[in-house]
Amino acid sequence: MFTIIGLVIVFAAVLGGFGMGGGPFHVLIQ
Repeated sequence: MFTIIGLVIVFAAVLGGFGMGGGPFHVLIQ
């Protein structure tokens, strides 16, 4: 349960941060 919540929080943080900054998602995926 905690792992799922952690993953969701991290995913949301990364999505928000990189989305606002227009960060390189390709580099993050690779």
